[in-house]
Amino acid sequence: MIYLRVLKNSFVPILLLIAGLYTSIYFAYTQSLNKNQHVTVIQVRPENFDNAASETSDIADAGQESKNPEYDKCVKHIENRKYDACLKIIEQLKKTSPPLALNLSGRIAFKRGNFDQAIEILSSIPENNRSSSDYFYRALAFERNHNNDRAFEDYQTILKMNPAHYSATYNLALLYLENKQYDEAIKTLNVASGLVSSSRRSTVFLKLAEAQMVVGNNEDAKKSIDQAIRFDPGSTWARILLSSIYFKEGQVDDALAQLDMVVRLE
Repeated sequence: MIYLRVLKNSFVPILLLIAGLYTSIYFAYTQSLNKNQHVTVIQVRPENFDNAASETSDIADAGQESKNPEYDKCVKHIENRKYDACLKIIEQLKKTSPPLALNLSGRIAFKRGNFDQAIEILSSIPENNRSSSDYFYRALAFERNHNNDRAFEDYQTILKMNPAHYSATYNLALLYLENKQYDEAIKTLNVASGLVSSSRRSTVFLKLAEAQMVVGNNEDAKKSIDQAIRFDPGSTWARILLSSIYFKEGQVDDALAQLDMVVRLE
């Protein structure tokens, strides 16, 4: 902290310039990454939340409606990338529950990076038999193929079926951010923050803060960052965002205190 104080006293203008450049570069960078930050897996049990530092996550969600034990077993195999272990199950389900068999085949195609095939398989499920899971994986495949308009449609269809579907809500918000529809993004992220468990709310509030910073609403951004820190006191990214706001506002002492906290947390 002593070194930071020396820098503050000697190079305040330089620090402010660096902070401004950092903020500009950061937002350009995150805009380019938005499309890779989407939730890619629906789980059934909340204990499977991914605690990685990235903003993507494996989210326990209400999107999976199956009560079929063989189907659930295959889903587990897919999570563990044991795709061949699903082949017999899929063949059995083709006879007893064709939509579930197609869902699994579509998931496997998506996981293997065959996005066109995933879209084709999932689209072959009759509309009156499609689950939110079918629409969800098709939306992800559309995104990977840079067809965001169709992804929008599928996420919105999911939310008509199940307004409490966190994954669809969060991914829809990221699409709004990618399209620079910041007001819609902020509105949707506010909804998402109430749909996810406390262990992952920090991620949503940080993304909300970023959107609020883009539109210049730093006061609300601070509140969102405070919420993020509440749910994840060890978040270094929250401190970095807060320091960026303080630098822009000329509150150098507060900004340096946040950067000092980052060093301590690391």
